[in-house]
Amino acid sequence: MVCLTITALAQPERPKMRPGQGMQKLESMHIAYLTRELALTPEEAQQFWPIYNKYRKELKTTFMQGAGASDPLEQQQKMLDIRKKYRGEFAKSLGNERANRVFGSADHFRDMVKKAAERRRKDMQHHRQQQPPKHQPKRNRPESDQSPR
Repeated sequence: MVCLTITALAQPERPKMRPGQGMQKLESMHIAYLTRELALTPEEAQQFWPIYNKYRKELKTTFMQGAGASDPLEQQQKMLDIRKKYRGEFAKSLGNERANRVFGSADHFRDMVKKAAERRRKDMQHHRQQQPPKHQPKRNRPESDQSPR
């Protein structure tokens, strides 16, 4: 009993989050990451973020519309066209070099999030495998099997 209590206490406790709170936290991390990677000044950030948010919304809409597309290359072309369009918009406030970095930095952040989620999933699976089976209450044996052993 003591061993089970110690094991339970040793497990890291994740704070409970309200619905949507995880997405808000992820979005805040995304903003901080891009702001740092692109070295945005406060003035640049004021210009950049509304454009970037429009870009993401347009990209998401195109992605969702093409989810069942018969020609995946057509969807990829549409997404590439959106990236080209917004590269010009980003360049107006950031210059060409940093405008080109927007896409690489955003892709890198997405990949980091995917890898972290995969790592957490594997850790949880490993943790479940390491847990001793939960105590099963004894079932009553059928009356025909009530003889003493």
